[in-house]
Amino acid sequence: MAVVLIQPQRLATEGPSLLATTLAALLGQTVKEVALTRTVLLPPSPLPATGAPYTWVWLTSPQAAVAFAAHYRAWATLAATPVPLVATVGQATAQQATQEGLPVAFCPSAGTNGALDAAQQWLKQQPQPTSVLWPCSALAANTLPQQLAAQGHPVQAWPLYTLEPLAAAEAPAVQQQLGEPTALVFTSASSVAAWQALGLNVPHHTPLVALGPSTAKTLKAVSLPNPLHESQTPTAEGLAQCLASYIAKR
Repeated sequence: MAVVLIQPQRLATEGPSLLATTLAALLGQTVKEVALTRTVLLPPSPLPATGAPYTWVWLTSPQAAVAFAAHYRAWATLAATPVPLVATVGQATAQQATQEGLPVAFCPSAGTNGALDAAQQWLKQQPQPTSVLWPCSALAANTLPQQLAAQGHPVQAWPLYTLEPLAAAEAPAVQQQLGEPTALVFTSASSVAAWQALGLNVPHHTPLVALGPSTAKTLKAVSLPNPLHESQTPTAEGLAQCLASYIAKR
């Protein structure tokens, strides 16, 4: 039996997620990742033009780091503009960006609650207006760019990948992969929607854990019969705290 993380599909160069490996070490349990969505890289598009060189690049997911890396290498080799600094959201994104050879100049402190908290930390260090490039998913919300732009840092979105749900025909294979987990962890609201779309299920006694408040809100709305828990912080440490007492009673 294992704790199962419902995550977006990881790209070939990523390997196991930092969340999964850290959680496994903290719990002393096997942690398995199951993907209900497929990461699809979009065809290369020209670098968005701007009147001034981009000073910073913001990466908000490991997938963004992988997708941006190839474009970055070509840019660094061919472009006449200075190579920008890289800001990351989350330790997993920073780790992936470093593995891809990207120059990470800002990573928020451990325990930071998402992109908006990371932006607040970064803004305190950047009093002067800068030009920001944001490689992102085609499905990403504009919350981060709006926050940075409101503080005088114009942001140019650059969609490089998207997430597509698995086909209904793939549901039986995913159901078999799930097995009978110790606990099922949903890492995003979209993972809950993908779960519903595929019609998956686990035994009613299996606890469901939501990573963060927006995921918890979505999971509650689904009204599944399973025990529901919410990690107080969207980190491996928060998840381990949430799961430890339950696992000890098994």
